[in-house]
Amino acid sequence: MTDDLRNHDPSPNAEECAWMATDALGMFMRAFASAVVALTIGVTASVMLAADPAAPALAGAIAQR
Repeated sequence: MTDDLRNHDPSPNAEECAWMATDALGMFMRAFASAVVALTIGVTASVMLAADPAAPALAGAIAQR
């Protein structure tokens, strides 16, 4: 195997220890919360900037009678 980076040393280096110590659930929850905030801001901005919808055709026809 030509790309063996660990050279068969069983003790992990500092970078490997840092990766093993990460909290995967915490990272997922932070990413999910960030996505929810981003979607909320996007939807709110979209609704606030949308043009006023025209009256439905059926309501307009009933109002003219």
